[in-house]
Amino acid sequence: MSRLTISRHLRDLDAVVDHLRDEFNQDTVLLVGHSWGGALGIRYAHSQPTKVSHVVAVAPLIAPADSQRAAYEFVRSAATARGDGDVLSRLRDLGSPPLDNSDDLLVLESLTDRYGGVFHQRPRRIAVLMSGILRGLVRPWEIPRLIRANEITLAAMHDELLKLDLRQSVPTIEVPLLILLGRHDRHVDSRIAARYLETVRAPSKRLFWLEHSAHNVPFEEPERFTEIVTRVLLEGASVP
Repeated sequence: MSRLTISRHLRDLDAVVDHLRDEFNQDTVLLVGHSWGGALGIRYAHSQPTKVSHVVAVAPLIAPADSQRAAYEFVRSAATARGDGDVLSRLRDLGSPPLDNSDDLLVLESLTDRYGGVFHQRPRRIAVLMSGILRGLVRPWEIPRLIRANEITLAAMHDELLKLDLRQSVPTIEVPLLILLGRHDRHVDSRIAARYLETVRAPSKRLFWLEHSAHNVPFEEPERFTEIVTRVLLEGASVP
């Protein structure tokens, strides 16, 4: 677990990027990343701009500590308005962010999801799983491993991610940056990423709001998500 660090993720991504550049005989690749993957793509392009044509960051994690605070306040406000005493009790048990461990973070995520801050439009999970299986993207016996791998990674990187703040570490990026945000995202809080895009310096930058999504844009509005990414590839980020 000690090897699961931001630096290790950046090295692993560099190996994948180099493989794709060689495999397809291209100087650069377009990076698309969701949540932590969006933050990783921004960090990578900051350090390796000559290998990246564009970054498409989907609901990116910009400042995890601030995201936790915003999610906590979102849940507290929603629970208070609805008179959900059990939720307010669970919030008191968690204590104010930043949270101490990844287990508490998963509890906060679950509570945020209760009020539509993780999924605004919940997809049919069985249909999504069957589609992935039939298309060869995942095997049935791999799914529990993927869930467990996510839990292990969260636990291993919890403390380091709490210190992450792209507003400080990546104030400038030398490649075009596009950010796709769900209007209802209160998991990482889309407003944090929107404000980041206002301040970051880049050759070009665009913001796309997906009005019917929360955090999981590719699953909630897959057609619009695919349209944007495809047109970025075909037109070099010229998307209306």
